[in-house]
Amino acid sequence: MESDPFNNADIQAGLSEIRLVRTISHLPLLALIVVALGEFALRSFLPEIGEAIWHSSAFQVAWQLLWLAAIISFLVGFAITRMDCPACGKRFHVRTNGTSFVYNTFCRSCLNCGLPLKGSHKYAP
Repeated sequence: MESDPFNNADIQAGLSEIRLVRTISHLPLLALIVVALGEFALRSFLPEIGEAIWHSSAFQVAWQLLWLAAIISFLVGFAITRMDCPACGKRFHVRTNGTSFVYNTFCRSCLNCGLPLKGSHKYAP
């Protein structure tokens, strides 16, 4: 039975930090999209209910807070590109090829070495 050299505590701690920052960045954007689509559907199919909800002060406050969270999560998205892979030490969400680079904050593994975000034991460099 071989031990997995990439399944140690340092790598798992680094991966959990990446997962946390991704959640902080992606969750408010998803909530904004769901609420906007829900409000659009209500205003399209049930206009009197949609208008009543839209003009309520509680919804207006929630809508503004959601936009604020979305702007903050957009800014946190820039921090995602600065996070290093705990296995190879290169940027987790950015792959550089000489003068060009590939940038993907939704990837589920390191774009350089392929380390899965979940820290699977099947990782092989």
